[in-house]
Amino acid sequence: MTKDKETSEIYITIKLEQSNVPQFSKESVKIKRISSSISPSNFIRLLRYANNAINPRNAINNKIVYDIQETLEHDPELFWFKSKGLVIATKHCSVLERNRVKISLYNPECADDLLKRQEGIMDGGHNAFAIAFYIANKLFDDLKKWKKWDDCKQFWTSKYDEILERFDEMGGDQAEAFRFSIPIEIISPADESDDTEYCDAISEICNARNNNAQLGQSAKDNQEGCYDYLKSILPADKYSIIWKPGQQEGNIHVEDVVSMAVIPLMFLQNIGNLDPGIGTLSKVSIYSQKGQCVKFFSKVLSDPKYCDKPKGSGKYILKSGLIKSALNMTEDIMKFFDLLYEKFPEMYNAAGGSFGRITDVEKKQNKNFLFKTRVDAPYKYSYGFFYPLLCGITELMKYDKKTDTINWRVNPASQDFKLEELDIKLFTGFFAMSQYNPNVIGKSASFYDAASVAYRSYVLKYHL
Repeated sequence: MTKDKETSEIYITIKLEQSNVPQFSKESVKIKRISSSISPSNFIRLLRYANNAINPRNAINNKIVYDIQETLEHDPELFWFKSKGLVIATKHCSVLERNRVKISLYNPECADDLLKRQEGIMDGGHNAFAIAFYIANKLFDDLKKWKKWDDCKQFWTSKYDEILERFDEMGGDQAEAFRFSIPIEIISPADESDDTEYCDAISEICNARNNNAQLGQSAKDNQEGCYDYLKSILPADKYSIIWKPGQQEGNIHVEDVVSMAVIPLMFLQNIGNLDPGIGTLSKVSIYSQKGQCVKFFSKVLSDPKYCDKPKGSGKYILKSGLIKSALNMTEDIMKFFDLLYEKFPEMYNAAGGSFGRITDVEKKQNKNFLFKTRVDAPYKYSYGFFYPLLCGITELMKYDKKTDTINWRVNPASQDFKLEELDIKLFTGFFAMSQYNPNVIGKSASFYDAASVAYRSYVLKYHL
């Protein structure tokens, strides 16, 4: 293993069991690949530095992992036929003598996010997870099961020297337990002096390779940088958001965050300040079609009018101050969502109703706020009851032509907004017609219209 001081990349040499001859496409794309296999000993060395940050999902311990381990345990000689193995993305792949290759991998202690996305295990994360645990379980007594990829990497890093030592003591690749071959494919630039085409295409290749597991739109968007601005304004120390499938840490789903982020984007759409080619999104979709919200967000955050995709970067970078000003409202909307969940029962009662008597409402303390910004609520009930009121806050937004930004007339999550003075009698007056069904309320345009009326009246009342 060697390190490049200028790029902070790590270079390792692994021996392939079959040919190390590169293959090139007939279309002359400046990308090459090598298809071969490696032994367990080379896998051990590879996993020391190969991570799966480039992969749009994280490996976790599940039935897939169990089935792979069953094959390794009972039919190791068939593993090469039954498994797709690993697909490694690397910016540098040198062909050496005796079927060896020298590849680069990012240094997790030094490399920036761009490098993380361009190198590593781009497909086969569950294979790597399963093989690693199988080997470790053979070498260490009473090994605790790993739940997630980070457990695997932490063990491999901290025990690496001991893994090698125990592996050799058992007989290495010749040991009965380790007589299996691991398919491997290595994808790299055809010309190491020009990796632009590789960098531009690697995310798309990675997403396509993972399509067999129904990779979601949000995973692809995260991979391509569409959520990077949201990540910068919603810091991890405040919000534990699950940005990536398989990510174990987190209690807020990215789809929920995105559905809040598109509300100000819909405001821009409604006032004609969003590229019409992007399409439209209705307020009802915020409640009932999170997938449509994700697609709409993706179209905005990948539109050349608002975002750049520098050649060789493989990711979108938000450049529009207008879109940034809209996304800057996301945290306020998340806070307002939780505030509404706590306060809506009081608002309903103040409007002349009896919230506790509604069939779908449970009179019990509930701490399960969607965005974890508040502590306690007196009832447990469906969000559908107040989604129209949430979406109505577009009436509290205004466009500043001079700065080409949108801002709050009054921030609904601040103390300046008097939520208790929002007149929702017209809105709640329709509840009986819906038979107090939250799904009907959340999916009916008439409720959204009534909610908008309540906010417009508030704006007029306070001359906002």
